[in-house]
Amino acid sequence: MVQHLHVIRMRNLAPKPWKNGGGITTEIAAAPAHAALDAFDWRVSVAHVASDGPFSLFPGIDRTLTVIEGRGLRLAIAEQKAVMLDTISAPVSFPGDVAVSATLTAGPLVDLNVMTRRGRFRHVVEPIEIGPDGSWLSPGLTGPHGDVADELLFCATGTVVVRAGDESCLLGVHDTCRMAPTASDELHIESLNALPARVIRIVLLSTNGAAALEGRQGNLPSS
Repeated sequence: MVQHLHVIRMRNLAPKPWKNGGGITTEIAAAPAHAALDAFDWRVSVAHVASDGPFSLFPGIDRTLTVIEGRGLRLAIAEQKAVMLDTISAPVSFPGDVAVSATLTAGPLVDLNVMTRRGRFRHVVEPIEIGPDGSWLSPGLTGPHGDVADELLFCATGTVVVRAGDESCLLGVHDTCRMAPTASDELHIESLNALPARVIRIVLLSTNGAAALEGRQGNLPSS
């Protein structure tokens, strides 16, 4: 039977140096699986930022950054006015092939990065705020939308249970639930304690049918 929900535990992932050597990144998922940094179609990762400096350049890539831990980041994107980010800021999207530099305003932080190859994939990043002992419900995206190649839920804070159909999984801080593109049931997320939870929903969409097929192959285990 195909398993629709697959849990990725942060504790089981190995951090690696940034492309430019200026920090540490932990890859959560990518397509093709284990692709090199210059060969992926999409990539979701967490970065630990301990000092000021430039971002790595990724030609042909669009990316979105969300601060998940820490107190402040000033992001300068090409010639645009710098933006200030923290854990309550909305995600910020920008091309990966323009000059971007970051300045920490209150010590080290951690951010979530979503990157897609322009012309093959695009992405949507949606923070979901769940109150203490609260829940969130949404229709499954992947049934009526044929261009959805993958969907992930990243737990930024708190502890939550994710339910889709008759399957469920438990996510702790920085764990991820990856859902099969065939899962069309309602999606239900519930906080398990008296503290609020923040979940980042990531939807990866192919820009053509061939990319969708390639993105789905080998993504989820069967049992």
